[in-house]
Amino acid sequence: VVATTCSSISVGWDIPLNCNGRRITLFELAQRRATGGPFKTFAKVAAAASSGREATLKDLETGEGFRFKVRTQRKNHS
Repeated sequence: VVATTCSSISVGWDIPLNCNGRRITLFELAQRRATGGPFKTFAKVAAAASSGREATLKDLETGEGFRFKVRTQRKNHS
């Protein structure tokens, strides 16, 4: 977690732009309530070298807890 307000959570991550010889092109962020349930995608972030690796989940109710996961999409080298 990078930052919080009473109605939002900003999450950040630090992983390489390449994985197993393939360039990562997109990060997909998903969240679910800490009490359980399915993960739901809330942001897709392009993996440009200059882009920040951060996304914000908004419009939250006070006292809610969440779990997050980051998934990548990769492109084969040509």
